[in-house]
Amino acid sequence: ANASSDILAKSDGYIANIDAMEVGLTGVDIGAGRKTSDDSVDFTAGIYFYKKVGDAVTAGDKVASVCGSDANIVQKAADRIAKSISYQATEVAVPSLITHFVTKDSVEEF
Repeated sequence: ANASSDILAKSDGYIANIDAMEVGLTGVDIGAGRKTSDDSVDFTAGIYFYKKVGDAVTAGDKVASVCGSDANIVQKAADRIAKSISYQATEVAVPSLITHFVTKDSVEEF
């Protein structure tokens, strides 16, 4: 990648939420994904998260990085990612990623 930008924690506390839709749309805008099948992919583009929801952070900790071929686009994307992350002072109850099992006969809670 020709350009990269780090997203740093805004405050001490915990990562409360990361807006996955905004992250996905930002990835498309930097060229890491496609809006249509005719769009090209920038193989240098990407978003990497060092922290996840529930992790403790100190102001200034690296939370994520954005990289790509155009410095202006990368910086705008990093600003969008920074806005998609929310923090809180108290510990976060992290929801389970798996909530149900689906079998051929039923749906059962995990």
